Amino acid sequence: MSKLALIKNGKVDNVIIADESWPEEHVVLPEGSTVCSGDLYDGTNFSSAPPPETRYMTKINAQEFMLLLTREEMKVLKNATDPLVQDTYDLFVTRNGEVNTESDIFKEVMAAAVTAGVLTQERADELSLGKPV
Repeated sequence: MSKLALIKNGKVDNVIIADESWPEEHVVLPEGSTVCSGDLYDGTNFSSAPPPETRYMTKINAQEFMLLLTREEMKVLKNATDPLVQDTYDLFVTRNGEVNTESDIFKEVMAAAVTAGVLTQERADELSLGKPV
């Protein structure tokens, strides 16, 4: 019995312990190999699969959006003097409407929050991605 990497379309589909006469396309792995499912195989060498790309939901409810903020950001947002930022905070707190991080109004609010010193540009850009899935 040997450790085999089952290969499908240039990727390791599975790693199993089986007889080397296993009928599916496979590569016998050496003792101590760290090859695992998802790794790439070019016909000669294995390489680690790239990490999966993070996906984001850009339409979320206000409560979910508020959970993306840190406690300190919430305090600063609550005490902001910019009227647009204040109105947005009040809307988030009083109703659970939809937040669309791709909308023009959201972009306007993020710009106002940066100008008012509520958020850094980097943090506003991060929040503009939406909620990680």
